[in-house]
Amino acid sequence: MKKHPQLSKCCVGLIHSHHNMGAYHSGTDNETLEELAPANGFFGSLVVSHAKEHYAFAISYLSQHKHGIIIESDNVIVDKPKIKVDKEFIKAVNNLKEQEKVKPAQQIISWGSKTPYYNHASSYYNNVIGGINAKKQDKLFDISDKFVIGDINVHQARAKFTLMNEDFDSFFEEHFDESVQTNKEGKYLNVTDVGY
Repeated sequence: MKKHPQLSKCCVGLIHSHHNMGAYHSGTDNETLEELAPANGFFGSLVVSHAKEHYAFAISYLSQHKHGIIIESDNVIVDKPKIKVDKEFIKAVNNLKEQEKVKPAQQIISWGSKTPYYNHASSYYNNVIGGINAKKQDKLFDISDKFVIGDINVHQARAKFTLMNEDFDSFFEEHFDESVQTNKEGKYLNVTDVGY
């Protein structure tokens, strides 16, 4: 700040998507907020989703005792600017949508390493299963997401997968990079929640 005082009013932050799980700050997101809390100013974190809650926002800063403080907003208002999209871009997107309807899902070679936290957005694009069409894949992720956020228990998730001739535990482990962990009620138990 001493070298560039004009930056003193700037904030640094992070924006990422929770795909169709709904927007909320997970344990990992909160750890990031605490770790990146600045001594001056704020660190912002915006989580977006195309389902359920669409936005979640929080800021963090260092207290006088050098502890990261997190403040979450209960009401997120996003002011979306009006953007004029190039007609050629719209034409290209529409063409891709049409191609997607015709082509079956196919194996995609992974372009990145898997992280220790579930990140099925990248897993979804990196590991599309050959033979499972995109709609079925989305449905499998929707069921998994409902399990993770606590809307359904593991028994309900397994039953829904069985009706679709799929194995919940295998799918979850492959796409969320962890085995299915549950509490006594069969609800999702995040290994980071129990101190592993």
